[in-house]
Amino acid sequence: MKDKERLRFIAVLPSAITLLNGLFGFCAILIASQEQHLSFNFPLLPRGNLSYPLISAWLIILSMIADALDGSVARASGYTSGFGAQLDSLCDAVSFGVAPALISHKMFALIVAELRGNDAKYADLISRWVLFAAIFYAMCALVRLARFNVETDEDESSHMNFSGLPSPAAAGLIISLVLLHEEFASNFIIRMTFAGSAIPDLVETVAMWCLPFALILAGALMVSRINYPHFVNQMLRSRKPFTLLPLTLFLVLFIVWTIHISLLIVFWSFCIYGLVRWLIGLVKNRKRGRIES
Repeated sequence: MKDKERLRFIAVLPSAITLLNGLFGFCAILIASQEQHLSFNFPLLPRGNLSYPLISAWLIILSMIADALDGSVARASGYTSGFGAQLDSLCDAVSFGVAPALISHKMFALIVAELRGNDAKYADLISRWVLFAAIFYAMCALVRLARFNVETDEDESSHMNFSGLPSPAAAGLIISLVLLHEEFASNFIIRMTFAGSAIPDLVETVAMWCLPFALILAGALMVSRINYPHFVNQMLRSRKPFTLLPLTLFLVLFIVWTIHISLLIVFWSFCIYGLVRWLIGLVKNRKRGRIES
C-alpha cells in the first residue's frame, strides 16, 4: 500500500477565512443551545432585546459571507487544494448542516413547553415532527457535502453550477424564516408600526410553523440532482457592464435596509428558480420525446 504524501504547505489566508466560517457556525450552535426564553438586552438599540435564535441566525449569515469569500480568494491567489476543499466541507457541515437544524429545533422548545401544559398529546406530536425534520435536514446536508467532495474537481469551471441545492442556500431558507420570526416577535419599531394590527403575530406564527416543512424541503433539494447556478463565481469570473455596478449597489443597500424581508425573498427565490427551471426542463424533454417517437 502506497503511503500518502504528508501535507507540508497550506494557503493561510483562504484557510483562515474558511475557519471563520466554522467558528461562526460553532458560536451559533453554542448560543442557540441556551434557554429559549433568555435574551441579551441592549437598551440603546431600537430593538428592546436580541434573542438567542436571532443572534445565532446572524452568525450563520456571517458564515455565508466567509464561505463565499474563501473559495474566491483561493482561486484568485492560485492556491486551491484538496485540503482547502475538505476543510471547507467540514466547516459547511457545522455552519449550514448542524447549526440551522439545531436553531430550528430550539425555537420550538418554548411552544412545546406551553402546549404540554394544555395538551401533552399534541405537544409530543409536534416535538417529534420538528425533531424528525431537523435530523432529516442535518443528515441530507452531510450527504450533500460528501457527494460534492467526491464529484467536484478543483478547477474553476466545475464551480459554476451546483448539482442539488448548495448547503449555504439551504441554510438560508431556514435562517431567513428564523430572522423573520424574531424580527416580528421582538422588533419595537415593527410593533409600533403595526400597532393594533394582527400582522406581526400572523407573520410570526406563519414563519414559525413553516420551519419544519422548510427543513424537509431544503434537505430534499440538497440531495436532489436539480442544477443551481453559482452566482458569486459567475459574477466574479469575468468583466461585467458598468451599468451593473450601480444596480448591484442599489440591491445591496436595499437588502441591508430591509434585511429580514430581503433575505427571505433572495433565498426562497433562488430555491424556486431552480425548481421552476427543472420543471420546465422536464416538460420540454417530454414534449421532445413525444415528437421523436
